[in-house]
Amino acid sequence: ISVYRNYTKHPSDELLQPLIYHNSEDLKGMAYILPILYYTDLSDTILEYVSHTIHQFEDLNGILQSEILAIYKHDAHIPHGFKTGCFGTVLALREDGSALLRIPVINTTLKQFYDNYKDYYYLPAEDCCVHKSVASGVDKSRRENAKKETCYVKHSGLFIPLLTPKASVTFRETYESKDMFIPYREENSVRILTEIGHCIIDLLKYN
Repeated sequence: ISVYRNYTKHPSDELLQPLIYHNSEDLKGMAYILPILYYTDLSDTILEYVSHTIHQFEDLNGILQSEILAIYKHDAHIPHGFKTGCFGTVLALREDGSALLRIPVINTTLKQFYDNYKDYYYLPAEDCCVHKSVASGVDKSRRENAKKETCYVKHSGLFIPLLTPKASVTFRETYESKDMFIPYREENSVRILTEIGHCIIDLLKYN
């Protein structure tokens, strides 16, 4: 900058040559980084579901874990493959038009919370809520008005992280939990993984 200022005040070939050299090096360098512009197309990319398998492995503590390995194809033109992820998932996009999405599967018990908690009773002994319209016969000593934190029912089974905005029912460990899950059933797997492929790029972009 100081050389440029001096040149504007006192133009000379001696000051001009360093400026020309500096700018020419910048222009040459830009040619090497132009391919990065291909990655801007990813925001419009949809992953098309191809197939999937369930992979089981032992974690560092020797505990058996499961994950979905979902294969997709995409039409994004990227110079090099890369990996990214969120919510425990890992997405690997390859330059050959294929993609691999790893989704953790957990076998546990989670809670489904209801927003209209004032319409429910909480039953401490059963550790669940019941709608007041069907719980009127329950002894008052065994029920209490539900709160936001206690207006839930429990479900056990396989769950995966919430990766699609289309899920109408979600589950979590506690009311305060930020991690959300949806049930995973093999008979619905193609539909779920297809929906995930349509929105996973945007989800990863904002997380």
